[in-house]
Amino acid sequence: MHRALDTKSPADLDTSVDLLRALLATESPGGRGRTLLALAHFLTRRYDAAGARADLEEAITLVEPLARPRGPFPGLRTTALHQLGSALRLRYEAEGRETDLRRAEETLRAAVSRHPPGSMRADAQEALGVVLRLHFTRSGAEDKLDEAVALGRLTSRSPWLQGGDRCSALNNLTAALRTRYEHRGRMEDLDEAVAHGHEALSLAGSGLPQLPRLRFNLGQALRLRSERAGSGAEADRDLTQALELLESVVATTPEHDPERSRALAGLATAYRGRFDRSGRESDLEKTISWSRRALGQARDGHADHYAMLSNFGTSLALRFRLRGSSGDLREALGVLESASSVLPEDHAAKPLVIAGHGVLLWELYQRSGEGTVLNHSIRAQRRALELMPEGHAERAGGRSNLGLALRSRGKATGSIEDLNAAVGEGLAAAGGLRPGDHRRPAVLGALAGSYWARFELTGAWSDLDDTVRTAERALAAAPGTDPGRAESLRTLGAALGARAAMSAAGSNAGGGNDRRRAKEVLREAAGTAGAPARLRVDAARRWAEEAALLEDWREATTGYEAAVSGLATLAWLGIVRADQERLLAECYGLAQDASAAALLAGATTASVRLLEQGRGVMWSHVLDAEGARTEMERLRRHEEGGELADRLIAIREELDALGLSTVVEAAPAG
Repeated sequence: MHRALDTKSPADLDTSVDLLRALLATESPGGRGRTLLALAHFLTRRYDAAGARADLEEAITLVEPLARPRGPFPGLRTTALHQLGSALRLRYEAEGRETDLRRAEETLRAAVSRHPPGSMRADAQEALGVVLRLHFTRSGAEDKLDEAVALGRLTSRSPWLQGGDRCSALNNLTAALRTRYEHRGRMEDLDEAVAHGHEALSLAGSGLPQLPRLRFNLGQALRLRSERAGSGAEADRDLTQALELLESVVATTPEHDPERSRALAGLATAYRGRFDRSGRESDLEKTISWSRRALGQARDGHADHYAMLSNFGTSLALRFRLRGSSGDLREALGVLESASSVLPEDHAAKPLVIAGHGVLLWELYQRSGEGTVLNHSIRAQRRALELMPEGHAERAGGRSNLGLALRSRGKATGSIEDLNAAVGEGLAAAGGLRPGDHRRPAVLGALAGSYWARFELTGAWSDLDDTVRTAERALAAAPGTDPGRAESLRTLGAALGARAAMSAAGSNAGGGNDRRRAKEVLREAAGTAGAPARLRVDAARRWAEEAALLEDWREATTGYEAAVSGLATLAWLGIVRADQERLLAECYGLAQDASAAALLAGATTASVRLLEQGRGVMWSHVLDAEGARTEMERLRRHEEGGELADRLIAIREELDALGLSTVVEAAPAG
């Protein structure tokens, strides 16, 4: 039996349960108390290893009578309370019922108060700390989280806990500190979490059953520290180690293990963190793939189910922003709606999920232009903010996102009230950020966009200066590798171009400097790896237009070439034809402008190629698709189709021979 507890071997656990059942059958009713507790303990361990809900239910049924004040074995009541609290916590994690969480806390507090000093009391304190952390996750009650950290520190230093028990205590302290960091953003909590995680791992033997959990919590803490650092060699090391730890957890956790879905979800989150740093779409694809697998293996009603749904939905939304596929957007909306539906009204995560759904509704509006969708988005985001208490860690981000939606409505309707409100929400969001918050660049970038939108409506010079100043602050706060820089760069470039035009109209000599700087920042935006194709194409077009206003036709051609070359990615084959056509319609006139600029630069060949390349995106998809040859054969079967098919193939070969490389070099910066 000891071997079963040490190794969690399914065969050993089965044998132990069978032996205890047989022993129970031979004992008299008055002498079976300890056997009942032992059987309940092994059933709980077997559930923890294999996830059979019947084992957990039987364990709770066996131990509940023994935990009552007037139970049949008063001398065993303390141990029964301890076991019952731990089993109720497991059932809460599986089903999410708040009554189980409350009862787990009550019974474990009673067990702690009744246990004499020693290993059992320390173990009960550790179990209570885990329940209190879960209570915070559900309710947002900060006193519960602080108590969980205090208990974790107490038990991790307990002289009564050795070996695997000490590793477990350090691991739970790591989780509590990590959770508090995510809520309050205090770096000392995160550094302490990493230190305890490393200590736990250094004490663990290779065969320790808790080893995957130790690696999981340390991996998550390292991922968060990497996100906080943003860039640099130390941040890269933390993220690399986090990925290695989380990949090892997935590799060593059996398919049937209830913890596997959490391990998969953790790995998905780490890849999402690397995507946020690198902008590599392969990392985003891994995020989505691991998230799908995590959801596929998650147990119905699992307390973390909403988090898995929410993370999956936001990852799909990211891919939509990159590629523009309405299929990703629709799936993301459905996933976040499901996440909201599985959460009770009083759950602390409810406002976060509602806010995420509201943001996606705003993005659907960006796609459809339907005012009712935008109004629903604004209502959802306001509702989410109502549910967030003052000082909530996500309140600043929520206000920034609400500002984006209000800005969209103000631009669509010409409402200065909405635009004023958008600026107000952006200012409140920026003021509500904690020092070092990694969202500062995005929040400041959104505020700059709202100033710009108000300038476009009113023409107020102060708004134009505020746009430039705020976009510059956003860029100063953003790491050089952050794909989100592209949005602030585009806003800054547009504002500098407008200020140059206003300066020129007023005979201000400073306009030329603004125009040259606008060209530089727009060129950087167009070349930002990982930025959405729609943004990069727009930035490249604006770059070309600024160069054209400076009569630098060589660089204008280079900018237009970048914009035209991006059209195939913008309207890529992975999105439906209607979306391809809508996105290309936004670029009306691009090919003609590009061709004209190339002519003025003296690049006649490029002029022809850019015109045909820009006008032939949809047709090139047909030719490049797997069934292109079939399409040509079908065309040949029509009357006079053979000649047309031959001409089309010949033209394609001629265009391919011209190549797609840039034919003029960019002018030197400045």
